[in-house]
Amino acid sequence: PMATRLVQTNEVARCSYMLPAFALIADEGQGLPLSLVDVGASAGLSLLWDRYAYDYSEGTRTGDRSSPVRLDAEVRGDREPPIPEEFPPVALRIGIDLNPIDVTDPDSGLWLRALVWPEQERRAEQLKAAMQVGAADPPVIVAGDALTTLPSVLDRVPVESTLCLFHNHTLNQLSEEDRGRFYAIADKHSLSRDVY
Repeated sequence: PMATRLVQTNEVARCSYMLPAFALIADEGQGLPLSLVDVGASAGLSLLWDRYAYDYSEGTRTGDRSSPVRLDAEVRGDREPPIPEEFPPVALRIGIDLNPIDVTDPDSGLWLRALVWPEQERRAEQLKAAMQVGAADPPVIVAGDALTTLPSVLDRVPVESTLCLFHNHTLNQLSEEDRGRFYAIADKHSLSRDVY
């Protein structure tokens, strides 16, 4: 597999810090459903954040209590992040990746599992559970370079929704010039609608 696959991960635990951001964006969006565009989506498991259960410190629990994915997070500092009891509706979930991983393919699932360090058993369990959730209703992942694919993907976002463009540690892998090109695409699109 090393000769035919790229090293890429899909760390679902990151959803625990994205959830408050999505809650803030939903509030800004005046009740419109979210349209999620994930750059560097891998298998798209972060697009399914609203199908997971969350346990934050101080006993705050939210999300789908029946989900096999249970994410724990510790809130630090004096400020309380907005952790919603009810999640905002989602109109669209779409990811972009150079080499999308199909969670319905057992070999691809094994490759994702192989990229988790052996001693990180909890992380491996979360990944397995998230792949089960993803396989039941996989998000759309478009294959391609974000800098060439993003404009057409953004054009697919419904007008009556709040556009949320995000990534999970992807832009740091781009050169400074390419990051500038990415932001220029987002800026250009923001001339016709709000882009969060």
